[in-house]
Amino acid sequence: MLFWVVILGNALWALDSLLLLVSGWVAPTALGGSFVVAQALVVALLAELEYTGLRRSAPLAA
Repeated sequence: MLFWVVILGNALWALDSLLLLVSGWVAPTALGGSFVVAQALVVALLAELEYTGLRRSAPLAA
């Protein structure tokens, strides 16, 4: 079940990164904002790849 914690953690990290920018709590420069958006997209992609890999491996484990 630890794999779900990792996948959910990555998904929340990506979502929270974007919410941080729109919340107004921080005021990054254009470069900083671009970096936050880029890392959020990469982490969201990682979460999707983890989820896809888990779905594909589930029949093998059964």
